[in-house]
Amino acid sequence: MNWTDCLLGKIAAGGKPAQLVSVYRQLIDLGFSSFDVSLPAARSLVQAGIPKDSLRFVCDDLVQLDECINQGWRRVRLTRSLSRCLQDCQLLAKIQQNAMVVSVTIHQLSDLEIWRQASRQQNVIDVSWFASLILHDTDGSWDFSHGALVAAECRRILPGIELEFQGNSTYQMATAAALGTIGGGVTTTICSVGGAFDEIAWEEVWLGLSVLAPHQYKPIDQLVGKCCQILAVAGLTPLLHKPLLGDNVFAHESGIHVHGVMRQPEIYEAYAPEGIGQTRLLTIGGSSGRLAVETAATLLDYECPAEAVSLVNAQIKKISAAQGHGLTRRQLQSLFFKYCNRRQEAKYASVAAGC
Repeated sequence: MNWTDCLLGKIAAGGKPAQLVSVYRQLIDLGFSSFDVSLPAARSLVQAGIPKDSLRFVCDDLVQLDECINQGWRRVRLTRSLSRCLQDCQLLAKIQQNAMVVSVTIHQLSDLEIWRQASRQQNVIDVSWFASLILHDTDGSWDFSHGALVAAECRRILPGIELEFQGNSTYQMATAAALGTIGGGVTTTICSVGGAFDEIAWEEVWLGLSVLAPHQYKPIDQLVGKCCQILAVAGLTPLLHKPLLGDNVFAHESGIHVHGVMRQPEIYEAYAPEGIGQTRLLTIGGSSGRLAVETAATLLDYECPAEAVSLVNAQIKKISAAQGHGLTRRQLQSLFFKYCNRRQEAKYASVAAGC
């Protein structure tokens, strides 16, 4: 699987040269080999020292295509509106004469009709002229099955062309759609770390592939830390609910959940937090049970006898109801100090503040 990034180009406008180079190198280390960028962003990136051979310039109209030709930028991506102009003999001639490496974009299978129409007009478009066909789900409506169907049909109609997929996370189906298209024959996924700017979240697709094909996709050490570092340089913060990067993904408060995850974590967690550089967090609040309180006490290095656990738990529920959220670490420590016995060394890392 090849990865094309669309984050670097979107942060280029406000990024400093050193930041852009840093993000570029970190993305290369994660396995990205290509970067889709707009022309304004392209100028900033080239000036910052990013190799232009790794950039693919996104053209919305003929003016932008002409600028790419004048600048000597041969690797371009035509948006859907410009791709629909391929019936124009002059445009095809321009692409050939300037040895352009072109990727064309469609949003649905019916877009391929423009090529059939061109053929009936004796303006035959040879797909070997193009580097790839990009399937672009612009509104986020594709699911796994639809993505697989569209990719497989494109592969059947155009067996000799490379397929790419770019999704949209508006309806939280982008990862599933990406995995479906990969199963249907897509070889390049266009995405961004953390799903920034409503794109496909690269780390989620990678994790899905590592489960489906573990012999091909090996674990990446400190995956979460590396992704968060890239987003931090870009001035972005992962959403709390994101499946890998979000702080809430391994946070547990409900008594039955905490009981289950402490006894058999694989039932309550889709994957081990330590495998991706995350940490399991216990949020202590109104729905916490005895086991959660006992575990939190142990992690904070307190010994709580059974009667003390009951007293602490009663206070937790009272405080949580009054403030409308779980207890902070300081509040927990205060309760344990009052009702329990202190041990020698504290282990604070795995108990979350529930606010």
